[in-house]
Amino acid sequence: MLALSFARHIFDLSISYIIFLTLAILLLLYICIKYKCLKRFVLLFCVFVFGISYYFLGFYTFSGIDYPQSVLIEARVESITNYTNFSTCILDDVKINGNHRPFKITATISNDEIKQSNIVVFESKITKVKLFDDDEFNSFYYKNDTPYKTTINDIVSIKNGYKKLNEKIHDAFNNFVDSNFDSSIGGIIKSVIIGDKSTLNKDIKNSFSSSGIAHLLAISGLHISIIILCINFILNKFKLKEKYNFIILFILLTFYCYICNFSPSVVRASLMSLMFISSNIVGRKYDKLTSLALCAILILLFKPLYIFDAGFLLSFGCVFCIFVISPSICSLLEKTKLNKKVCSNLSVVLSVQLGLIPLSAMFYSSINLLSLLCNIICVPLFEFAFILTFIISFVCIILPFMTFLLKVVELLYWLISNISILFSNATFAFLTLPKTNSMFVVGFYSACFYLSNFVNEKGLNKSIVCPSILIVSYTCSLFV
Repeated sequence: MLALSFARHIFDLSISYIIFLTLAILLLLYICIKYKCLKRFVLLFCVFVFGISYYFLGFYTFSGIDYPQSVLIEARVESITNYTNFSTCILDDVKINGNHRPFKITATISNDEIKQSNIVVFESKITKVKLFDDDEFNSFYYKNDTPYKTTINDIVSIKNGYKKLNEKIHDAFNNFVDSNFDSSIGGIIKSVIIGDKSTLNKDIKNSFSSSGIAHLLAISGLHISIIILCINFILNKFKLKEKYNFIILFILLTFYCYICNFSPSVVRASLMSLMFISSNIVGRKYDKLTSLALCAILILLFKPLYIFDAGFLLSFGCVFCIFVISPSICSLLEKTKLNKKVCSNLSVVLSVQLGLIPLSAMFYSSINLLSLLCNIICVPLFEFAFILTFIISFVCIILPFMTFLLKVVELLYWLISNISILFSNATFAFLTLPKTNSMFVVGFYSACFYLSNFVNEKGLNKSIVCPSILIVSYTCSLFV
């Protein structure tokens, strides 16, 4: 992961990064020679070189060839996101001048006649997208596998196409939500259940982000754990063996990942949950950090440039903070003689809020000091609303005359939404952070790991090493 994050600067011939990495490698080599563990250095160096090579492979396999002239494009409209004066759509099953191409295209349209799943034939010029623009990673194109963008103007024909299974499920769920909920609340429900943010109200999205509860809109560990609890509750009624429960759960979670278009946060949460359950079945101790690292490696093997995506880093950073920082905070809180459950829940929220400050500074440059309080209020409300959404929706599908119960769910999401708006409007609570980069972020999380209970080292050594790591990483970040 470190190699992937630094590889771009190496290929861009950033002198400061190259000097820093050279010195770091020489220092590591000296330490390994001194302590007679040269084999470890060779292994680490090979892994690092592999990571750099894999970045190169991921970057250049995404980048396509140039099309200098206008081309005839035939493609299926996979999805459409509507804005005020235009719409953006993702085109798949692409043919260029009659030849199939293994990529998708992002297209801007102003024609209301074009609908999802339509087969569109048009003539236009397509241009390669820039994955990095002013040092910012354009994750939208990478997530959607669209190395090209275009504008649909000269339409030759529009005809009905086909819909994939996950699109049919999305349509059925969206129709259910649209017919039973207000549009603003419906956008939240679509986002938290199937990961569809195309109809999410912009003001609500901004208020969730500003108040520090944007993680509730992204399907992650909280959502997956609730889903697993619901599935296990049903499976336990059949009194099957654990391994059969696991197989069924594996199939259902894989299918759910497919419905959510294999979002990194969904895949990460699903994989970690399955690893935890499987470790209990085979009688092995569950290693939290190993499972987290393994999930990251598996995702990056398929999508190596996700290492630059804010959502990917915040998702994994959040879990890392819970595993590494939360136990220390919990032990401090327990000294205040608070209830153990209160200490545990509060330490999780605190560890995430404190641990994500470097990433927040890198991507957003500010934090809301009241986000801790907002999370303490909204997370329990959301858990209750999320569970009720599944239970009441299931009841209403079987007994349609019970749809009035959905108003309870709508009220809860409305309450959460308004609480987020209240906290986001508290402008006095916003703190502007100094801009950081990946070098300081790596140093910060390295110091957190070294300070944690995962490293068996004397307290005195930790008190010297951790500040040293932070000072060195921050100093280096000023020159890169």
